[in-house]
Amino acid sequence: MQIKYSILREYSRMPSLPLHKRDVLLSNSTHADLASIPAIGTLGKLLLGAQLDLRTDSPVAANTRLGYNLAIIAMQQELPEIDPPSFEVVDQTLTNAAIMISIIPTISMSSIQLSQLESIAARCASFNARGRQVFLRFAPDFNAGWMIYGQQPTAFISVWNKLFSLLKSNSAFNTLMVWSPFEGSGYPFAGFKYSALPKTLDFSKLDTNSDGALTPSDDPYGPYWPGGNSVDWVGLSIFYKGANYPQIHNDIPPPNRLHDMFTGELVPGQVNFYQVYAEKLAKPMMISATATVYHVTANSLTPPPGGANEVDIKSAWWKQCTTNTTFLNQYPKLRAIVLEERVWNGHNAESVWKFDWRVLNNTLSAFKSDMHSVESSYEFATPLSAYVKTWQGVSGVPANRPPSNAVPIVPWDPKANAESGNSTSPAINFVQLGLVPLFCLAFISILIWCAIEYFSVRRRALNPSTSEESLPENALAFANNESGGEISSVKEAFDFDNVDDLDTIVDGRPGGPQSDPFDDNRSYISSSSFNQMRV
Repeated sequence: MQIKYSILREYSRMPSLPLHKRDVLLSNSTHADLASIPAIGTLGKLLLGAQLDLRTDSPVAANTRLGYNLAIIAMQQELPEIDPPSFEVVDQTLTNAAIMISIIPTISMSSIQLSQLESIAARCASFNARGRQVFLRFAPDFNAGWMIYGQQPTAFISVWNKLFSLLKSNSAFNTLMVWSPFEGSGYPFAGFKYSALPKTLDFSKLDTNSDGALTPSDDPYGPYWPGGNSVDWVGLSIFYKGANYPQIHNDIPPPNRLHDMFTGELVPGQVNFYQVYAEKLAKPMMISATATVYHVTANSLTPPPGGANEVDIKSAWWKQCTTNTTFLNQYPKLRAIVLEERVWNGHNAESVWKFDWRVLNNTLSAFKSDMHSVESSYEFATPLSAYVKTWQGVSGVPANRPPSNAVPIVPWDPKANAESGNSTSPAINFVQLGLVPLFCLAFISILIWCAIEYFSVRRRALNPSTSEESLPENALAFANNESGGEISSVKEAFDFDNVDDLDTIVDGRPGGPQSDPFDDNRSYISSSSFNQMRV
């Protein structure tokens, strides 16, 4: 796939152009060879990511607070798409961070159309074409009864395989599909609006022990498995809300709780997710969303009386996983951890409470201290400036073939391209070419007008018979203003309306539509390094 440098530059200069149109522009463009650009995640280390509330936060701000560059920026996008997320915030980090897109259907699985899947694939392709690594987390928590698309294994597998085929139809597509259920300790998640109904095909498939009922003894994951050839990564959503329902008390998570959820040991006889899907099937795994909660009232944002403090609660969770060297070494197939960094609204009996999952806020100092002790286990996103500097310092490298640690998106250098025999030049923008003579004509006209007015005023000044009252109003103003008047600012002249207002972030608000509180819902890569990501 080829995308010209100038097209990439134009992409970043189009704040008023709808995102999907920019995607089309990119997918129809050409670029320099990206064959030797490294992908994030190929060093065999863990990737740290976060799902931020982009109404009040940003990846740039989070990186600044944390002191590390997040390797994965997670976002959500509804299906059908209403307002796309502000994906540009990833580019604003000026790093090679990957993007993880969680596709959240707001319709049943059987209602999803092929054209909608093609649109998803096209968007992923546009990011890949720019060199951005994508993790596509399609319909996460598909085994949960609170999701409108949940507990529909037949349609889920069919839709999944169609989307996977679209994404793999072109070798240039470097998007990794992440198969990510909700951890099964509460399975079968009965009694929710979208829980599977008896005497249906899906119910019979979910009844894995054929006892005529859905119980904790049934496999919470297997019926939804689309096959090893249709999955790149596996993931698991793991949260701790509290000891008992309604979960409105600030409890410290029990020791090893996350580990037991991770391995299925919390429920006797339950499937060990890591062992079955990561180890035996040789799939890289991520904890695709995780946190423990600190409860505050919705109105006053104060915690309930008698509970543990926020640092003790949240540190007890991250010390079980994110900063636990023993845990990280015990599970080498675990390749990424994505933090839930948002506040959710409670529902039903918990509706007067907010669920604060964040660690990059009041608990930031404690989290950074613990992260420092395990930072060598993680690979963080690298600033693009580091790549550019290295490229400029390498001799004998053709301008159209960067070294392995270089960034391809650099200003076009005609001299360098001529020396290397590369005739590629910035794309010609015929609209801009047409505007050039118009601007020149307008500029020349203004100069002529000013000259005429200037000599007219001087002639009148030399002619006593010409009174000030007889001067044209515009000439009088010109003569009396030494500066010749002020020109309005660029902002006043060009007031663009940015369609990617952060307030329109898809499902960024807590408790999005059709969801339960559990709705958690330039990396530059070559085909060779992409293959490394799949093992």
